[in-house]
Amino acid sequence: MFNGWCLTEGGGRHPLKLDIADFCDVVYYWASRNADEADQAKLDEVLGKPPPGENAEAPGWSREEQMAAFEAF
Repeated sequence: MFNGWCLTEGGGRHPLKLDIADFCDVVYYWASRNADEADQAKLDEVLGKPPPGENAEAPGWSREEQMAAFEAF
């Protein structure tokens, strides 16, 4: 379904041919495009949390550190 959306509604490009930043933007847009404000806030909260078992207070989990790591990637 996501692939079909990318090929038709999402600009006509195969999702695996996008660079990583564009791919993440498309996935985020697709996941949140019909969300109301409350659901959008929940999605952002979930995406900002570390995986289960990881300590959110450990180095590397602040929003700034996550963005720096993503940009470096």
